[in-house]
Amino acid sequence: MRRLCALAMVLTFVGAMLHAGGRLPTEKEWEAEASNNGSRKYPWGDEKVSCERAVMREEGVDGCGRDLTWPVCSKTLGNSVSGLCDMSGP
Repeated sequence: MRRLCALAMVLTFVGAMLHAGGRLPTEKEWEAEASNNGSRKYPWGDEKVSCERAVMREEGVDGCGRDLTWPVCSKTLGNSVSGLCDMSGP
């Protein structure tokens, strides 16, 4: 089975669960992982958000100036302490 390497643009809750192969994290689980149980402002630490760490709007253009989506887990400097990726965004 071929795996997709780009984030889904529109996905229902049920569709996301099916894609994940199980369940999605609860809000509490997501926040605990993204902040290392409240010890960090962002998944990567307290450094300012930038296109080195997250896909975001830059200079008025989405996708860090590319106006495109990015491959999943392409911003490794933005990973959480335990290595989860793509935990921040608009």
